[in-house]
Amino acid sequence: MAKLLDKRAPGRRFLKRLSLRTKYWLVGGFSAVLVGSGLSVLSEASHLKHDGQPLVQWFIMGVYGFILAIGGLGMMQISTRFRVLMDIRRELRRERKKFRRGPRRNFPRKENPVGGA
Repeated sequence: MAKLLDKRAPGRRFLKRLSLRTKYWLVGGFSAVLVGSGLSVLSEASHLKHDGQPLVQWFIMGVYGFILAIGGLGMMQISTRFRVLMDIRRELRRERKKFRRGPRRNFPRKENPVGGA
């Protein structure tokens, strides 16, 4: 009965189970591909414009390239967010570990006498 009422997207649970590091690499790699392909398409649209092709052809291609590049930059921001979350969790774990060890006493260290005397 619960599965029938669960109307979420099929991949949402899968994405929720992925680690932050995996999400960071997947989204970061895909965003780099989008930015690169968007810039390539923009360059091709510019080439078509200077070759004297019709306005509709190079304009639509330029808009498509622009959308790809901006979408890639947006995904890069999401990737950066995952990276920041990874760093914050690492720092929190370190602080928690320090706290569990208890307070350290700051007694001066005894110096070892030279020659054992």
